[in-house]
Amino acid sequence: MADVDSARGQPLLVMTRVVAAPRAAVFEAWARPERLARWWDPAGAPAARAIERADAVSIAAYRVPLRNTAGAAYHIELAIRELVHPERIVFTWGRDAQSLTLVELTLTDAAGPAGRGTRLAFEQSVLPRITRPWLGAAYWEERLARLQAYLSDRAA
Repeated sequence: MADVDSARGQPLLVMTRVVAAPRAAVFEAWARPERLARWWDPAGAPAARAIERADAVSIAAYRVPLRNTAGAAYHIELAIRELVHPERIVFTWGRDAQSLTLVELTLTDAAGPAGRGTRLAFEQSVLPRITRPWLGAAYWEERLARLQAYLSDRAA
């Protein structure tokens, strides 16, 4: 499910999905940059590397090198602001300082296709003073499908 909510005064993308994997596995797939790079870019992205913290409120920051569908290299910068294992992750991400958005993931236990799973609630909002936010349901739907495939492969 995807919806764009403009009632908050800034664009907000809200999505929910039940992922057929334990909550801890879903959490680790998002919270560990080396795992994030494996499913975000299934073409075989190099490992993410730690960078200096983006700001004083970040717990950690990473540059994740990726390739687009045409094969061109790019990167995203991800700064983790809050981690509550295995239920909540808050981070900023974007290609540069002008495209950063805030993402909040909430993970709860749910019945999935195999009887167990994780309900992933995803919210993305634009930070103040951002001029080129990445905000799009189709982009995130594709990433969540890649996450499911990655977790299914790991479970097999």
